[in-house]
Amino acid sequence: MFTPASEVVKKLLESYGIREENYSIYDIWNKELGKLSKKIRMMGVKGTTIMVEADHAAYKQEVRIRKKEFLKKINGHFGRIVVEDIKII
Repeated sequence: MFTPASEVVKKLLESYGIREENYSIYDIWNKELGKLSKKIRMMGVKGTTIMVEADHAAYKQEVRIRKKEFLKKINGHFGRIVVEDIKII
């Protein structure tokens, strides 16, 4: 009997302490920000904080202004609070 590859990958990621939310957030970030995700790039997740990099000061300001909106959209995909903050690096 074979084990589905998706199950093997999930178990492997869990063994390294990587939760499904951590790798789903990248797709959600790109989907929710659309074209803006090319200017405000998600660089990683540290705990419950998304680390982002922005091309220009204006985009950094946009993150600061719309942070609550972004958090609400991302957490809405999970139905619970997974991400508590967005930090610009």
